Amino acid sequence: MGIAVGDVRAADVALLDSAERSRLVLALRAILELSPHPEERRPGGAPPTRPAAAWNLLSAAQRADPAAVEAVFHDPAVAAWAFQLVRQLAHGVVPPAGASPYAAATLLGSVAAAAAIRAGTRCSLRVPVRGGRLWLPSLGLTAAVGRGEWALVGIECGPSGTVVYGDSGSLRMPHDLAAPSEGWSPLPALGVAGPRGTPAVLDHLSPHRDFRAVHDPLDLSRAEVRDWRAVLHATYEMLRTTDPAAYRAVTGAVRSVVPLEDAGGQRVISASVPDAYGAVMTSFSRDIPAMAATFVHEARHQLLTALGDLTPLFVPLREGPEPVYFAPWRNDPRPLRGLLYGAHAFAGVTAFWLRRRAADGPRAEFEFALHRWQVRTALAALGGATGLTAAGGRVVAALAESAAPWWTEAVPALPARLVELCCRDASALWRARNLTVADADVDRLAWLWRVGMPPARPAPGRPPQHGSAGLRGRRSPDRPGPAAARRPPRLRPGTGRARRRGGGPVGHDGGHGRGRRAGERGPGGGAAPLPPVRPRRRHLCRHRPGPGVARRGAGGAPGTRPGAPHRAVPAWRTPAGGRGAGRMARLPAAPPGGQTPSRSMSQLARLRFSASSVAWCEAP
Repeated sequence: MGIAVGDVRAADVALLDSAERSRLVLALRAILELSPHPEERRPGGAPPTRPAAAWNLLSAAQRADPAAVEAVFHDPAVAAWAFQLVRQLAHGVVPPAGASPYAAATLLGSVAAAAAIRAGTRCSLRVPVRGGRLWLPSLGLTAAVGRGEWALVGIECGPSGTVVYGDSGSLRMPHDLAAPSEGWSPLPALGVAGPRGTPAVLDHLSPHRDFRAVHDPLDLSRAEVRDWRAVLHATYEMLRTTDPAAYRAVTGAVRSVVPLEDAGGQRVISASVPDAYGAVMTSFSRDIPAMAATFVHEARHQLLTALGDLTPLFVPLREGPEPVYFAPWRNDPRPLRGLLYGAHAFAGVTAFWLRRRAADGPRAEFEFALHRWQVRTALAALGGATGLTAAGGRVVAALAESAAPWWTEAVPALPARLVELCCRDASALWRARNLTVADADVDRLAWLWRVGMPPARPAPGRPPQHGSAGLRGRRSPDRPGPAAARRPPRLRPGTGRARRRGGGPVGHDGGHGRGRRAGERGPGGGAAPLPPVRPRRRHLCRHRPGPGVARRGAGGAPGTRPGAPHRAVPAWRTPAGGRGAGRMARLPAAPPGGQTPSRSMSQLARLRFSASSVAWCEAP
């Protein structure tokens, strides 16, 4: 299964493209069937063209020039609009912010107009447009010819050209729609063509380019567009020379690149959703290896999403809460869908960094070792999961087989040491954030910590269940994803994955697990007596609950073993004369037995365990 391991050929891309096109056509037909046909007139003007009339024009354009219609359907923003609208019409899903009930299905007129313009057929349409600017999918955006947040504009097109007019002016479209001109902004082509020969575009114009909301165009100067082109050209060239399989996946799956607004910082932020197959939202960075790894990650999400549209990868959950799992790349518990999508994406990233070790040295060694651990941890959980179909099981088996040679790859001492610290930190943080511990176990753990003894193994704690109070309603775009350490700033849940990114929008449901609130009691019962064990406090981070905070006592040269942080923790937690001074003395001097400690004692112990995990992780 080449798609399962991200090694796609032209025939694979053609199959996935065909499947996604079929889904889009079905969605457009559903819009036609489900949309109401009110005779309401917009105040002071005629009503917009009905969806049925727009569908007829679209059919005429397809008969005249099938390639013209295919080019319009190739724009991911069309699918993003269509699938969200279908859910809104069929299931009452709340539309994204900025969407207009007045526009709704009549935006099919924009799709028909773009197809007619490309095919050179005649059309006469009235379409509601945001801010008076007409969006022509796959082509670009006009200047404002209408007034108001949602204005009605007319389009007249034929062999002699196209005219767009509204209540504030008119515009004759240029013959060369790929070149910018007065009143016309085309989608900039990036110059990198996929197997279909169609180059990807930089989409900063489409109102439906972002699944979170309907947006106004993002103003990019010519210099900024040149910068994007240069960076993406270098990114694709690095993939072509370093990882040909990843290059084929990226050029085959990525149709448009959507710049993220307000995405400051040094890390690359990215997201993608199944609703907009082929679109990758990403921040700008001149770090070419990081950009390349980002595109590999998102392209893998796209491929697995398209595969899941052809054949189910997961067994439908009939009843009860959905099981959730530890995903090493996220702080929150993930459903099976999110775990598989993440493992599939990070397997591609791991393979990329493996091939970059000679060129990027210690950085690539670190990235390879870190992602290798993430993939191995996820595959171990997926191997025991019961919610996969036969096709989903084959994807996991193919990933495990392709990743097997990585486990024996040697990594230099310093990157390996840093990765070990990161892995322990991630495990401790996840346990601290998400496990629920009974009061009796909390008191027992507090006493053991006080006297310097390790906790029982396995450590007490129950992971939350998907759909519990701590998880209900939380969706994210992880592509699946979705897109987290890779989440865009202020990312809001959209609709698309039965997610996400759910991303739900379709794909990766998940959320943050929460422990019990103060005053709630968990299951009772004391812990079994522990045998005498030599204290190893520095290893508690792998077993104890509690969210980590900032690292403490981590001084020293890189690659050296930090000093004994377990000796500094009590002083840090209870500074002399500070607010917490003396509180250690109030911990029980003997393990809790038949008498339950006071509620404040239990809460205090829980707070102590919630603040020191990372500090204990600084030495193995």
